[in-house]
Amino acid sequence: MLAELSLAAMLFAQSRDLPPGDAGTSAVGEARSRDEIVLQVASGTIGEVEAPGIVMVLLLPATRREEAQPADGPFFARPHPFASASIGLSDGQVVRLGGAVEDSIEPRWHPAPLEDLDGTFRVQAVFRPARVDPTPGAAPEIRSEVVLVDLDPQREDRIDLELLPAPERIMPPRRMTMDAAPPTWTAVEEPSVLLRDAASSDPVHRAWVVFPAGYHDLAAPRRVFPTIYVIPDQGDGVAEAASIRDAIALEETLATMPQAVWVVLDPSSRWGHHGFADSPVHGPRATALVEEFIPSLERRFRLLPSGDARLLMGHGAGGWTALWLQNEFPREFAGAFATSPETVDLSRLGFVDAYGVDAFVDQEGSPLPAFREPVAAGEAVRTMIDVESAMARTADPLGRSGDRWDRWAARMSPLDSTTGAPRRLFDEEGRIDRDLSEQWWLRQDLAAAVAREPRRRIPLWDEKIHVWVGSRDEFFNDRACLSLRSLLADLRRGLMISKEGRGGIRLVPGATFETVVPKSRVEMYDAMIRTLRGRGVHD
Repeated sequence: MLAELSLAAMLFAQSRDLPPGDAGTSAVGEARSRDEIVLQVASGTIGEVEAPGIVMVLLLPATRREEAQPADGPFFARPHPFASASIGLSDGQVVRLGGAVEDSIEPRWHPAPLEDLDGTFRVQAVFRPARVDPTPGAAPEIRSEVVLVDLDPQREDRIDLELLPAPERIMPPRRMTMDAAPPTWTAVEEPSVLLRDAASSDPVHRAWVVFPAGYHDLAAPRRVFPTIYVIPDQGDGVAEAASIRDAIALEETLATMPQAVWVVLDPSSRWGHHGFADSPVHGPRATALVEEFIPSLERRFRLLPSGDARLLMGHGAGGWTALWLQNEFPREFAGAFATSPETVDLSRLGFVDAYGVDAFVDQEGSPLPAFREPVAAGEAVRTMIDVESAMARTADPLGRSGDRWDRWAARMSPLDSTTGAPRRLFDEEGRIDRDLSEQWWLRQDLAAAVAREPRRRIPLWDEKIHVWVGSRDEFFNDRACLSLRSLLADLRRGLMISKEGRGGIRLVPGATFETVVPKSRVEMYDAMIRTLRGRGVHD
């Protein structure tokens, strides 16, 4: 299979419509004028001076019919040019990226500098402040409008963009009042003593609480509720909470949903998704959640204060978090329900072995794929690991790109004493840091934990853990999930442990990273209801 993927990658590389170039370089000929991007910050956009964040300018070829805005990228499915610079901004500021002006800033470019680009592009700028999640789509983001530009390598080009105030969003109330209709959801933000004492950069708990039907009805038969803790993948937790609120409002979906209070936890950080794992970079996130935040929520919102009444649910990075918390705190939660979970087996991070030698090529020297796209005839590789890594390093050399390898490093690695950034698993040449993976990353390897303690871990996976992953997962998460499923089966047979629970890892034929969610939702909700009923906390 890998040979087929490598062939597809070579064909893709030959067909790309982008010129060659190295990230962060500017191949400017002597007779060529310098191109530039002029970025204006509109009044009322930022306010006070913002500490250095990441400014990105992303260009999508106008020939592509992309529904998403350029600032939603970089896109793995269709690698495209973008520039990045680490700077601080303030209202009214004008920033020149490139060009010959004395105070201009030379940005990092991938895969080629602006001077080499030829054709018509849709262009958009985005500013991601240092204090917030750098993942594309995470809120709040400050963006420009999308402009159409025609670029020519033989002339001097200038792109004018204006960063504008973020549009108003529908947000849940922060205080519970009964002056009007009872609230259907609310926002919660509380300081954390444990995170503060650990000198965390963000010592705060945040969540959005969505109430079930009947929560505010004094005549309702149930007055105290079980809780489903939802951990989003990347992006906006408010949007996740809003979708649950809207589903509860629909009679046809409400009938299939568990009768519970839904708490959408905020996993965002300046380094990306922190995964609610105790780590040197993020601090004691898991401990603070279980010992501080959950008890506080249970006191405030009439939640049953029992592990039998708590479920975990997540997708992607949030799926891993649900599995991790269930494994680390088996008595504090009654079940974990995950779709497309990542990093469950660190020996199979897609095609990369974290305990191996090279992250870019296999033993035969063939490039390792990072992202595939389902097509009618099967699948096509769109991006290789070396390209993904170059994109992340272009976005931010210190690891605040929001790329999965950077956020994994922040979750599992210590800080580098020289750079002050999390240590990356591999260098620019793809050489894996075995000391790092075997001393630090191994601690969060779920498959390795099963192998170390099979008699303790296997019953947990069989009884409390439910996983759904698509056979056409774009990031190859199915490889790790199926590897773990095989490990569980082999150890179970060797130890003569019978599988009695209803948990397990399910491969959903034809499903992708995203489509596995709707394809598994009814089965997931049914399993949740069975779990809660079995513990006497659901009608």
